[in-house]
This record gives sequence, C-alpha cells and structure tokens, in this order.
Amino acid sequence: MSPVSDLAQQLLQCLEDAYATVPEGDRPGQFCLRVGEVAYSVGTAEDLCCTGFAWVRVIRVFPATEDLTERTTAVRCAPSMWGVELEMGVIRCLPDHGSVSGATCDEWTAVFLQVDEDSAAMRRALCCMNNTSLKALPNTDVMLPVEWVPVDPQGMCVGGTMTVIVGYDCREC
Repeated sequence: MSPVSDLAQQLLQCLEDAYATVPEGDRPGQFCLRVGEVAYSVGTAEDLCCTGFAWVRVIRVFPATEDLTERTTAVRCAPSMWGVELEMGVIRCLPDHGSVSGATCDEWTAVFLQVDEDSAAMRRALCCMNNTSLKALPNTDVMLPVEWVPVDPQGMCVGGTMTVIVGYDCREC
C-alpha cells in the first residue's frame, strides 16, 4: 500500500477507536473510507444520516515543506516531503427528519450535543494518530490539525468535518 492509503486507514481506525467510550447507540453506524466529495444519500438503500455515518477521505496530496505548507519553488528532483490532507467527517439526522411541525428546542439541543461529541471524537482521533499511528508508519512524523467545521443542513443531514495534514518523508519511499 502507499503511504497515503496507510495514513487514511490509520486515521479511520483512530476515528472508530475514538468512540470506544461513547454509548453504542450514540456511535455512528458506519465508518468508511470515501473518495471525492461525500454524498450522503447517493446510491444507498439506507439513510446514512439517521444511522450515523463517519468517513475519512483524501482531499489532496501535495509537495510540502518541512512545516507542511505547499512547496511552491522548483526542485531538480522529486520532492522529498509530501503533505496528505485528510478529512474526517460525521453526519447525523436533522432533528425534524420527517416531521411536518419542525423540531423543538430540546430536539435541536440533543442534535447539537451529539454533533459536539462527534467533534470531540475527531479530536481524540487526532491524538490517537499523533501518539500511535504516526510512530508506527515509516517516514511520517509531522501532523498539522487544521480545523473542525460544521456541515450545514443538507439532504436531511447535519454534522461536521475536521481536516488534518500529515507529512511523510519520501527519501526512503
């Protein structure tokens, strides 16, 4: 496998492990690797939002400097450092899913708390990645967490995504 696949799989495992202390009914029902933009309801026979859906995907792979910024200067040989920008995401059901009258404040609060727990799980996944996975994967020792961003309601789903850039040194690849 390539370093990119290894990193994505390690982050997905860390994300799933981050839910170990969360009651089973509050965990996402599925954890998957995805390619490209994540479409929540395309080609599935089930409602991914209401079962809870967590993913990791690659946003981009780019030549990087030691501080994980994009290299913009020319080099004679292939760059030795590469950055892999990964996205974790978790989506949940909108509180008024299927309701004609709309959600109550209590229902919105429950969804807010669930999405906040998902955000905390993503931060725990980054700690896992930093403390265990980066040490286990060869030539990966630099990580730059970027941000957690809420997903605006769409397709009857709500949630959030978190981005992280991981660097790997390709001199020994």
